[in-house]
Amino acid sequence: MPRTPFHLPDPSPWPFWVAFSLEGVLLGMAKYFNGMGHEIFLLSGVFLCYLVYLWFSDIVFESVFQGMHTWKVQRGLRHGFLLFLVSEAFFFFSFFWSFFHSCLVPSESGGKRWPPIGVHSMKWSGIPALNTVILVTSAFSVTWSHKALRSGQLGESLLSLVITLAHGVVFLYFQYVEFSSSSFSIADGVYGSCFFMLVGLHGMHVMAGVSALFGSLVRMAGLHFSTERHLGYRFSIWYWHFVDVIWVMLFVLVYVWKS
Repeated sequence: MPRTPFHLPDPSPWPFWVAFSLEGVLLGMAKYFNGMGHEIFLLSGVFLCYLVYLWFSDIVFESVFQGMHTWKVQRGLRHGFLLFLVSEAFFFFSFFWSFFHSCLVPSESGGKRWPPIGVHSMKWSGIPALNTVILVTSAFSVTWSHKALRSGQLGESLLSLVITLAHGVVFLYFQYVEFSSSSFSIADGVYGSCFFMLVGLHGMHVMAGVSALFGSLVRMAGLHFSTERHLGYRFSIWYWHFVDVIWVMLFVLVYVWKS
C-alpha cells in the first residue's frame, strides 16, 4: 500500500495532562487572588511547562527524525496555527471591549471620569514608549534572522535571533519595573482591573513568545532547520509579530489615548 501524505499521530497522554495542569493553574490563581497562598499555582505552572516540553518533544521527533511532517501535513499545521492566532485576537478583543465599555461610559463611583478620580494613569512617554521601541526593533531583528536562515547564513540567523531574545527579556524587565512603580493596582476599581488584565495578559504572551523563540534557537543550533523546512521557527515568528501588533494597539489606545 503506498504511503499517504497525511500523518495520524499516535495516541498521546499529553493533552489530558495539560488540561489537568491548566485546571490547577486556574485554581491556584483563584486561591492566590483570595490570599490563600500560591503553592498550587507554582506547582501547576511548573508541571504545565514540563508537559509542554514533553509534548513538543514528541512533535519535533515526528517531524525531524521520523519525517512524518510532509508538505500536506505542514499545510494543515499552518492553517491550524493561523486559526489559533485568530482565536487569540478575539481573546484580546474581549478585554479591549471591556476597557472601552468602561472608559466611554464611566461609572458614578469614579466621578464619571476615566481614569477615575484618585487614580493617576501612567505616562506614555516613559517606559511604555521605550518598550514600544524595543518590541518594534525586535520585529526587525527576528525578520532579519528569518531571511538569513532562508539564505543559508546560519551564524547570522543565530546572532539576530539572540538579539531578538535579548529585546524580549529587556521588555519583560521594564514591564516588571513599570508594574512595581505603579501608583495603583489591579484591585483599584475597574480601571486597575482592565489595565493590568490587558497589559499583564500581553506580558504573559511575551513570555510565551520568548520561550518559543528560545526553543527555536536551540533547535537551530542543533541543525533541525533547513533553508526550506523550518515550520516551528516560522510559527514562533508569526506569534512574535502578533505580540508586536497587540502591543502597538495597547500603547496607542490604553497608554496614549487615555493617558
